[in-house]
Amino acid sequence: MHRITGCTLSGMFYVFGAAYLVAPYMGWHLETAVMAASIAKWPAVIKIFSKFSIGWIFTYKSFNGVRHLMWDTASMISNKQVNQSGWFVVGASALAALALAFV
Repeated sequence: MHRITGCTLSGMFYVFGAAYLVAPYMGWHLETAVMAASIAKWPAVIKIFSKFSIGWIFTYKSFNGVRHLMWDTASMISNKQVNQSGWFVVGASALAALALAFV
């Protein structure tokens, strides 16, 4: 999951970056004000789900990255601790993403 979320995040950045670069030539409007206005028209459920999905990917990658850094210090590497820290990362990222979704 750590690698999948990393590929997803970088892929989203690359796709949006490329779209932003070619937007003037294609007649697309990807300015902040235009995007904010178009997203504001979405139903609340879709906005919250979209924010939660992107927030979960980001928070999971961040929390799991800290978990991997802890392993580099040779701590928390027993089977029981790895399992506990994995479920902690899942729960913490879900709570953090939920908080971000309602911001």
